[in-house]
Amino acid sequence: MSYSLYFGDESIVLTWSRPGINGTYITKGRVSAPYNGIIEGDFASFVEIPGVMKNLMNKANFPNTHRNKLLVGVPSCFCVASSEYRKREFEKPTKVNKKIVAELLGGGEACYFKVDGGPPLITAIGRSCMKIEVLVSNVKIKTTFVDAIRQSFCISRGFKGIKYMPVPLAEARYLINVADRDKTAYLISYKMADTSVSVIVGDHLCTIDTLDMGYAHVINDISMVKNIDFKSAAMLLKRYNAQDSDGIMQIVDARLEDMAEQIKDILLKHDPDLLTRRGFMCGGHTDEIYGAHQIFSQTIGAELTVLKCPLNEDNIPDATARDGLAIASL
Repeated sequence: MSYSLYFGDESIVLTWSRPGINGTYITKGRVSAPYNGIIEGDFASFVEIPGVMKNLMNKANFPNTHRNKLLVGVPSCFCVASSEYRKREFEKPTKVNKKIVAELLGGGEACYFKVDGGPPLITAIGRSCMKIEVLVSNVKIKTTFVDAIRQSFCISRGFKGIKYMPVPLAEARYLINVADRDKTAYLISYKMADTSVSVIVGDHLCTIDTLDMGYAHVINDISMVKNIDFKSAAMLLKRYNAQDSDGIMQIVDARLEDMAEQIKDILLKHDPDLLTRRGFMCGGHTDEIYGAHQIFSQTIGAELTVLKCPLNEDNIPDATARDGLAIASL
């Protein structure tokens, strides 16, 4: 049995599952517990997390978890990722071994190798060459997040081991096909409180940035301009369409264009060539705003593909992350 933990917009979700067919999973159980979410890059209430975790474990009420491992999905705001090219040249043809690779990686992960300027390779061990190059990915998890998990003693005592995975990486590996990831792709993951921009190469995260703007900010703009409460503004946004009968188009478009401009700046900062790569959008809220896909594509200057969760039977906005983590845990 595999277990995964996801920090959603309003609740923390624990899923246990087993492999299905064709890369899917079969849910054996799922429980959730409400929490105050994440605001401006941190937990709204750090001290509540251990109690919420305990509530989650009590709800789950399953035995023998100490025999299993847990995969914890790390929200983008708690991740720092970077990548760099490294190389080593030899005076004569040299067979690449584990020691050479370890020295090049320096604790990072290899996105791919090249030997003597050849095509990308998953591994270079055993190859003879005069020069070896590698694209190295370095991903760090902020201590505030790790501390929150470690202080949840009911979790750490209950499982054999805990691993961490950035949520956008789980989404990308789940929904973007391998051919596109191998050529380098970027993913815009649109959530309630924030939006992440990730660059993916193969199965690795090369860069990640988080904007403290998401679906909730569009609702808040409507609330302020129309002088109505948040709940009423959310209802207006849900029924917003081409007719714009509630007169909110300018409000919505202004916020989305601002977000898209910032996303474009992030991509250009990392590599101007990224705009020629395949770009993707995911997160259930992407489809909840009429015209969002078109505004993002036009402003960024690239045709984005909207990714949808194929297993979202309960129709929740953040199923791409929840299910991506469940599959990654198998």
